[in-house]
Amino acid sequence: MTAILDIVEWCRQERQRAAKQYSALETGRCKIAEDKGHGWVDQTSEHMAKLKLHLTALDELLQAYEAEHAGSERTEIFISESVVVSAREG
Repeated sequence: MTAILDIVEWCRQERQRAAKQYSALETGRCKIAEDKGHGWVDQTSEHMAKLKLHLTALDELLQAYEAEHAGSERTEIFISESVVVSAREG
């Protein structure tokens, strides 16, 4: 069960990281460009589309996990001020 909880926690962290990156691209704080041999080409919109698919996949995984464990009691384990591991027992 611990391995599953580790994967779920990774999904949550990865979703948060991807959402921050998407937000930075959406607001124009960051841009993605690629040198295709004839100068730099803006790849921001393509990267945003890939991030959107990544976020959707992570959301679906997390929603499936939460739906399967909806009746279980939630347990939080305090590790430090900045890290709290949260899981459902069942």
